[in-house]
Order: sequence, then C-alpha cells, then structure tokens
Amino acid sequence: MVRNDGIRLLLLGDNELAPWHPLDNVEGIIEKILEDYSLDTTDQINVLLSDLSVYTCLLVYSDGWKVPIDDIYAKALMTYIKEGGNAIFIHNGISLANNKLLQGMTGGAFREHPDMVDLVFSRTTDHPIMKDVHQFVINEEPYLYDISSDVDRDIFMTYDYNGSSYESGWTTSYGKGRCVILHPGHNKEVFMNEMYQKVIRNSIQWAITPD
Repeated sequence: MVRNDGIRLLLLGDNELAPWHPLDNVEGIIEKILEDYSLDTTDQINVLLSDLSVYTCLLVYSDGWKVPIDDIYAKALMTYIKEGGNAIFIHNGISLANNKLLQGMTGGAFREHPDMVDLVFSRTTDHPIMKDVHQFVINEEPYLYDISSDVDRDIFMTYDYNGSSYESGWTTSYGKGRCVILHPGHNKEVFMNEMYQKVIRNSIQWAITPD
C-alpha cells in the first residue's frame, strides 16, 4: 500500500465523557481504514487549543451531546478551518455543532433520530467523495438534521427511510478550509462496510486536495 507521506491526521473523540459513542469502540477499525496515513488519536478536547497546523485534516468523532463545548474550543476549531485546515465530522462528531458558533461552518446540527434500522445509502451527484462507491446498506440510526439555510452545502449522499430521502453526507467550505459531514458511524460494524470505508478515504482525499 502506498504511504500518504506528509499527511498527518488527528482523530478526536471521547471515552469517559462519551454517553453513547466511545472512541475506544471504533478507534481500531478507523486506524485500519487509514493505515497508510500518519494518524494521531486523542479523547482530550483541549487538543483544539494546541498547534493544529501540524495536521492536514481532523476526523471528529466527539460524543459531546450533554453539554455544548465551550466557545474557546469552538473558536479554535473555526480558526483552524478558516486558515486552511480541514475536518471530517463522522456521525456523533456533529455533536460539536450543539455550540451554535459551529453551525455556520458545518451547515447544520443534529436534531433527532428514530431507532436503528437497515438504511440504503445512495449517491446524489458525481462528487469525488463518491468515486467507486456503489449503493450500500448499513444498519444505522436515521439521523435528522436542522439545516443552516445560509450555508452553501454540496450534498453527495442520501439515505432512504420510510419512503423519503434524507441527507447523509455533505460538504461545506469555510475560509480556506473544507468540512465533510458524514452521517454513518454508530458502531464498529458500520465502519466495516467496504463502501463506507471508501467514502471516508475519499472524504479525506477531497478535503486535502486543492482546487
């Protein structure tokens, strides 16, 4: 496998503070998916106050549902993206957008989800993130979002639920940086799906590739 030398990633999640999605449960499979990258992992939110410029892209798997993160952390993340950093918000990672400062960057926030069920995921466009990705099925929580109408979003993936189609993956730009919001990721089994592994890898490649 070709090494992606010079590309350093940071996976940020929660463990002791995670009510539903501990990083420990998925860290190993994410490391395997991204084995050709240099990947650091942490469950310490204060990493956002460090020098994030050493990272080409952040993978956000934070499980911060109970209390919104402090503004100091939200502003630090916004500065990183605005100055040319990139972030992939995976499943519960959107919980950081409970701090409304971040919704102008993510393009939306989590609202609710019905019970887990088999969902069919499909491409909506020929976006680079969906390259070589065919329709796939995952047992997952049907996330529903409150969308920020004043943020330009490029929706590249949807899922079908009860006869309707819902957004499951989209991109935004913020300053010089890029964000990808990915809905799937509840447990280890989700990350074992081959098509979804391609979505994650393509998301990183798209985020770090200049226009």
